[in-house]
Amino acid sequence: MVCAALNLLVIFALTALTSAISAPSDPSVTANAHTLALTQAEKDLWLWQHNRVRNETGDSTVLPLVWSEAVAASAALKTSNCEFAHLYGQDNPNGFGENIYLGYLYENGEEVANRSSQMWADEIQNIDAPAWTCIGTPDNSVTCGHYSQMVWKQTLEVGCAATQGCYLWGNTWTVVFCEYNPAGNLVTWNPKTIYPPF
Repeated sequence: MVCAALNLLVIFALTALTSAISAPSDPSVTANAHTLALTQAEKDLWLWQHNRVRNETGDSTVLPLVWSEAVAASAALKTSNCEFAHLYGQDNPNGFGENIYLGYLYENGEEVANRSSQMWADEIQNIDAPAWTCIGTPDNSVTCGHYSQMVWKQTLEVGCAATQGCYLWGNTWTVVFCEYNPAGNLVTWNPKTIYPPF
């Protein structure tokens, strides 16, 4: 019997640049890259930005996130590779959801917390409710997948990290990952159904 009713959960992690390309770093040029030691104030800012966006949904069941040092450590491992690309399947064994951001040159912890969060939050303008197909759009210029991960109701923890001095595409960048536990942006296939985040 064909398992037509079987739904497979797939995590979509989207970004404005990485559906078609990823950017491995040049190890000879990024030797001086370093992961920022975030202050408590910078962690609190990132958390506040996320919870501000979650609160703006107006849905009382979308609870505030808490900062997780374990989730942040996972994000730091990824940023330290200076690669601007989402990790899928076996390359992302912890199964966390993730949002990524690229800051030009050397952005500090406060700058990346504000700029990345705002960029992701601005994707609210791309929402096509009730379908939410913008979560899985192949054209990431109209994605809402970062926003939806920020407000995903089942997500309870966030942790973020930033690495400065990453050399990509001939320039120096600050690579940012925010990781989410449990992961959001879940999609079922057979038939394809995109769950709204809240």
